[in-house]
Amino acid sequence: MRPDIGFQIIGFIIAITVHEAAHAFTAYRCGDTTAKEEGRLSLNPMDHVDPFGTVILPLILLMSQSPVMFGWAKPVPINPRNLHDPKTDEYWISLAGPLSNFLLAALFAGLVRLLFSYGDSFIASCWLNFETASSAINFLISMIQINIVLCIFNMIPIPPLDGYHVIRCMLPDSLYENFEIPQAAGFLFFIILISSGATDKIINMFFGPIFYFLIGR
Repeated sequence: MRPDIGFQIIGFIIAITVHEAAHAFTAYRCGDTTAKEEGRLSLNPMDHVDPFGTVILPLILLMSQSPVMFGWAKPVPINPRNLHDPKTDEYWISLAGPLSNFLLAALFAGLVRLLFSYGDSFIASCWLNFETASSAINFLISMIQINIVLCIFNMIPIPPLDGYHVIRCMLPDSLYENFEIPQAAGFLFFIILISSGATDKIINMFFGPIFYFLIGR
């Protein structure tokens, strides 16, 4: 297996684990203990694996040499009746996942900036040889890319993705209460987006500006 593929797989597993744990933690802070009780307030990847979204789809994308790799984990269970303020809390719970990926991307971008800024002296001070340092930078770049892609992908406003819930919660109360797209319809639309290549185009539209903003190059 090529190192870059290995980096993408590791990066993807870390990214979706943090993403789902962020949903669970935010729900817990908003008063809903459902995710915690079901073991989803966890950084163990096995607690979040979805057979299709976490395994099958990413493998298909890798084998087809897709320019981007994305997917999802099992949705974190939420009981709106336990939330302090259902509409506001749903907004923050939904936003927590993509936001966690953006923050992870920013963290790893900061490490890359550090390596580029201090160069040889930083590598020497960390007792790294240049081959190891090159692998470390490639891994960090993969982490940045995966997290940016997952952030953008999950903000696409169709169910069951987070972007749908974020947009729905931004609607006036009267529309929020009556605006509901069936999960089946959302999933069908989602399949159409993937098969038509529209998902890649959406991701590529935002990826470059975010990546270079974080890297600063």
